Amino acid sequence: MEIPILYCLVSGSALTDVYKQKIFNQWLALFGMLGIICAATNYYEPMWYKLFRSAVVLVILQPLYKMKGLGAGDVKLFMVVALFLGKEELWCAMILSFIIAAALGVAKVIMKRDLHQTIHFAIPILVSVILVTNTYNLQCI
Repeated sequence: MEIPILYCLVSGSALTDVYKQKIFNQWLALFGMLGIICAATNYYEPMWYKLFRSAVVLVILQPLYKMKGLGAGDVKLFMVVALFLGKEELWCAMILSFIIAAALGVAKVIMKRDLHQTIHFAIPILVSVILVTNTYNLQCI
């Protein structure tokens, strides 16, 4: 049940990031509450593990936000994603999203021939979450 909710979260966030240049706080709050409910009903892992993991994501991504490498919405999106993914899946999704973002950034710099380019980071997050959660979960939707 958690994976379809997660896919709605990241796909909606990617759409609003592309079309509105922001990820809405109300959207993240709604899915954050759903994530907490899912975490509370999860028998495999205590809820506080997922909440702690979400706080660790904030600590890890805070320096990138301070250096303007990530937007606040991207940091909050990853914090909510942490409520839905396991530890290994989360770290793989984070690493993979930065690799995808780097590839997109390099491609955009080459195409535009200008070093000052930005990307919508919710798109690499979406792609990495789909890749990490694998195709079996896609069949369950």
